[in-house]
Amino acid sequence: MEGSILIFNNNGSGGGASILEYEFGGSWAELTFDYSSGTSSMAFGDVRRLPNGNTFVTYSSSGVMQEVDESG
Repeated sequence: MEGSILIFNNNGSGGGASILEYEFGGSWAELTFDYSSGTSSMAFGDVRRLPNGNTFVTYSSSGVMQEVDESG
């Protein structure tokens, strides 16, 4: 099985959450996207790829929403 996964990591580098995307296959995985704005959320957060290719990030308890393009 091959594919990719987006992860909201609230313990990311730079003092905030990081958004990570890994592409994977049978016995390999590669980090292909790593975004951090310095924003964090004490609880809950989500990430989703939009139809236009951008990434939508919500930092729930912080009340922050961001749309990020592929260049960050």
